[in-house]
Amino acid sequence: MRRLKRSMQPRAIGVLINVMLRLLTTASLAMPLSAIAASCDPQKQLCNPIGVSSISEFVQRVLEAMVRLGIIVVALFILIAGYMYVSARGNAQKLGEAHENFKYVIYGAVLILGAWVIATVIGGTITQILGQ
Repeated sequence: MRRLKRSMQPRAIGVLINVMLRLLTTASLAMPLSAIAASCDPQKQLCNPIGVSSISEFVQRVLEAMVRLGIIVVALFILIAGYMYVSARGNAQKLGEAHENFKYVIYGAVLILGAWVIATVIGGTITQILGQ
């Protein structure tokens, strides 16, 4: 396998990330729509294209989609941080950069999951208060 020039490696990684995110986003959006389309007959009724009956359910689905996408991005950046560790080959400066990158990826993962937990707790509390 031919090695890329050093200046081309970050661009190649960026293109790979971009393609993967586009494929995952397209697939995650297409699956719920196909399930909704199967249960609705547009000849007999007006179909709900979103498939939710309340704003709270809509917000919940959006948050779930964002968390799923965030977890995929975090996993991808953990792989990139691991590649940075391996490619450092003992260079103290590059090892430090890889360590910082890994640390920020973990901070991002905690932030994403923490936001999801807080939103879930607030949504559950509101649902209990309203009695729905």
